[in-house]
Amino acid sequence: MLKIYIKEIDNNAIIDETKIPDILKKHLAKKKSPSSSINAWMLLVEALNKEGYDLKTLDLTFSKNGKPLTKEICFSISHSGSFCAVLLSEDNVGLDIEELKDLSNLDLLIDKLFCTKLNENISKLDAFYQAFCSFEAKLKHDDQLLGYPKKRLRLDNGAKSLKLKLGKKELWLSYYTFNKEDVEIINLTSK
Repeated sequence: MLKIYIKEIDNNAIIDETKIPDILKKHLAKKKSPSSSINAWMLLVEALNKEGYDLKTLDLTFSKNGKPLTKEICFSISHSGSFCAVLLSEDNVGLDIEELKDLSNLDLLIDKLFCTKLNENISKLDAFYQAFCSFEAKLKHDDQLLGYPKKRLRLDNGAKSLKLKLGKKELWLSYYTFNKEDVEIINLTSK
């Protein structure tokens, strides 16, 4: 079973640096605003612990494009707005989440980025986020650099997408994998 762990970001959380491998400390030091990234990585530590792994003992490396890799388990990390998420699998995966917010330039973005029609069965804003998340999840799976060339985003890339409501906030979550297993979503946000 694929497991997606979700948690609300806590910018006041105390980070236990003893649980972070040195290679990850170096990676995070390069980030412009590492707070959200650190929260996402700490969620990964928590998720791995629940599955019987310890990040410090895994053979963690980064691809030339920055994708984190281990020999023992596959994972993908994402964060947006108030949330971070981690997908764990035995197979290569890509995950993206996007917290919904109004976009004043939505029509311009759609016209500029998409090469296919958006899903007309949901609101235009939801359709944008669904397609955008799917695109990023596929890029992460394929270890491609994130970027948004004109007229390249499409709906038929094979990613699975879900709209979630966590408290008063809504977000889109997309994941891409060849694994056909069911997915379990585990919300670790404090109540």
